[in-house]
Amino acid sequence: MLDRDDMIHIGICAWRSGQDTEQVMEHAESATRNAGLQGGNSWAIYDDSLPEKGRGNVRWRTLIEQMLSRGGPRLYQKPAVTREGQVHHRELMCRIFDGNEEVSSAEYMPMVLQFGLSEEYDRLQISRLIPLLRYWPEENLAIQVTVESLIRPRFQRWLRDTLMQCEKSQRKRIIIELAEADVGQHISRLQPVIRLVNALGVRVAVNQAGLTLVSTSWIKELNVELLKLHPGLVRNIEKRTENQLLVQSLVEACSGTSTQVYATGVRSRSEWQTLIQRGVTGGQGDFFASSQPLDTNVKKYSQRYSV
Repeated sequence: MLDRDDMIHIGICAWRSGQDTEQVMEHAESATRNAGLQGGNSWAIYDDSLPEKGRGNVRWRTLIEQMLSRGGPRLYQKPAVTREGQVHHRELMCRIFDGNEEVSSAEYMPMVLQFGLSEEYDRLQISRLIPLLRYWPEENLAIQVTVESLIRPRFQRWLRDTLMQCEKSQRKRIIIELAEADVGQHISRLQPVIRLVNALGVRVAVNQAGLTLVSTSWIKELNVELLKLHPGLVRNIEKRTENQLLVQSLVEACSGTSTQVYATGVRSRSEWQTLIQRGVTGGQGDFFASSQPLDTNVKKYSQRYSV
């Protein structure tokens, strides 16, 4: 059933002579994300020449800029495990405090993109990740990076120089996670930078898979270690045959490659058993372990969880 109060969101972008089509579309998409965040049938404008009120919520911008100036969001960790319950990696989850409650990255990241702060945000997050590799020499650590940053040459140079300062044994334990919808849209621009990070030993995962109906051709073209299913695809999957078929098709698309399919947002044993039957290699979610605040006082995390 369609929600008549939440059917359409419109993003508006002013065009100026000299702008290329791709940039205009990126700005229009950012405005659409902002409109969706506002709820209801909404619209928003993106244009850096317009006053602040035309670009979005002033409160959001203040909150995000304060978060950046204070060293970044609060960090949590959530393990992803194999079928046997062995920890494959721990994903760093981010939240910011708005004065009343914590806000998840799913809610505030569209605004980071809207305000053009993704590069600053991603640099900060990667800089925070690297010292953690020394704290936990047995852990693979995954962190989400925006494709918006990764396709920019300036960020690519910074990333290369930063990673080269790390020991190879540390680089091999970094997993960069990218959103599937953005990967499909920018595949040609991502290919060289993914080759670069792979050459340095860094691994790549693509998350939110199945959220949008995009081509899976990129699976054959990019060296991606993990394909992580969107939680919405996983929820009550034992009762949703169409989602089971979609998961199975994604697993089949990865056959013949080194890419493994992991589920996220797993909440019950019935979901997990159905996912295993459909060929999923591993999972992540409250069924295994909930998100926990990152604690550098913990010398060693458990390497096995009940499945």
